[in-house]
Amino acid sequence: MRPRLGDVVLVELPEGLRLHRLIWGPPFVRSNAWRTKGDQAWLWDACTPPEAILGTVIACESGDPRRGRVWRTVRSLFGGLLFRLRLVLAGAGGR
Repeated sequence: MRPRLGDVVLVELPEGLRLHRLIWGPPFVRSNAWRTKGDQAWLWDACTPPEAILGTVIACESGDPRRGRVWRTVRSLFGGLLFRLRLVLAGAGGR
């Protein structure tokens, strides 16, 4: 089953394995790469090829990881955008 936006997935990154949420990817981009982000992280992870996604979390002790998926995805996506914007503005103000 192909992961969907908002799913929590196990991703193999150069730094190691991560359980992060899919926040951006096909069909919204032309490339076949996904973007993931930890729910509490400030920045998005680097582009992730589909073969680096090892699996989708379907259950956990604290409840259904798919519950609130849309809200958490939107919050993560815009949280990362706002953080990047703050970095850009801080860099422009320091010139």
